[in-house]
Amino acid sequence: MKSVETASTTASTAHANPIVFMETLPWHRMHVRSGQITHRKSRFQPGVTLLELVSSLAISSILVAGLASALNVAYLSTPRRETKSTVALRMSRAIETICNDLRYATSLTQLSDNSITLTVPDRDGTDPAIEVIEYTWNAGPASPLIRTFNGQSTVILPSVEAFNLVPRLRSVPLPTTYSESEEVLLASYTSLLELKGVTIGSTNWHGQTIRPQPAGAAEWKLTQFRFQGSRQNLNSNMTRVDLCRETALLPRELLETVVIPSNALPLIFTPYAVSFSNCPYLPVGQGVSVIFRAHSSGPTINIQCQKSNANPAPHAKVRTITGENGWEVDSGSSMLFEAWGKYKTANPQIQQHFVNALGVSVVLGSSNPMQFHAVVQILNEPELPSP
Repeated sequence: MKSVETASTTASTAHANPIVFMETLPWHRMHVRSGQITHRKSRFQPGVTLLELVSSLAISSILVAGLASALNVAYLSTPRRETKSTVALRMSRAIETICNDLRYATSLTQLSDNSITLTVPDRDGTDPAIEVIEYTWNAGPASPLIRTFNGQSTVILPSVEAFNLVPRLRSVPLPTTYSESEEVLLASYTSLLELKGVTIGSTNWHGQTIRPQPAGAAEWKLTQFRFQGSRQNLNSNMTRVDLCRETALLPRELLETVVIPSNALPLIFTPYAVSFSNCPYLPVGQGVSVIFRAHSSGPTINIQCQKSNANPAPHAKVRTITGENGWEVDSGSSMLFEAWGKYKTANPQIQQHFVNALGVSVVLGSSNPMQFHAVVQILNEPELPSP
């Protein structure tokens, strides 16, 4: 009975003070029905805040980015075997670049079997106005073919087994050039037999025709004519020395004139040199005649000659006793003379070479090589550089 009373007392107390009991429970979990307090389940479920959501997304992004980077590094570090089509595509693009560069080359500064340096017109409108392009390959197995554009190098093809350039040329001969000799003795005649002096007078003129034939020469010219001469008397008459182009050993076209005073020579036969400074170069086989004539009335000088039995061929002594138009060969006679001058020899023929096409050969790969051969027409035909 005592226990029943206690329970009844407790229930009565609860009905008498319902508010006190309600303060100990959350409001959303209490339900009062018919004087009884029961619990009900809330319709609002526990969740996360916006700050927690943003933080989670940021952390997830960092993790995903790190994972992607690790996968990329692993992919790139893993050796891959290229397919034949991939290699062919790369080779095709490289060959197209090479052909375009060669086709529009304006000059070649260096060309060998395995390398070339060329210039092309401006391609981007900025400095430099001329672009410099270079292709190099070191001729070693699996060596890269390198393209350098205005100083910046890139590998255009890796693992190249062969790279060869063969120019096709158009040759143009250049004008012949000549080398001039020092002053040398071109022709002479000396004798000790049947010597006699001839006197130069008003219409009594004498001369010596010479036809030098220096070995290997193409042209020659007379610079000095040395003879044995003396003055006729103590007067100061002048002697005119004409240098003429000869035809059939006789003087024809006047080339140069020198005047010498008679008193420049002694009274005995002495070597004397007449210098010519304006004689043009003449072809070998074309001779000249050195003519002595009086420049004033009366006799002027004497010239020592071999009067007979002389054989000066291919040279000859000429004379006239009637002045300008009566020239004849004085057979068997010759002046004692030395003809000095210079001659020219032709230099070896030089040709200028222009590159109008360039053969290009490329071999890529060793086990299963791919080969490419082409002939590129070079539109501007640049000159072949010197080796």
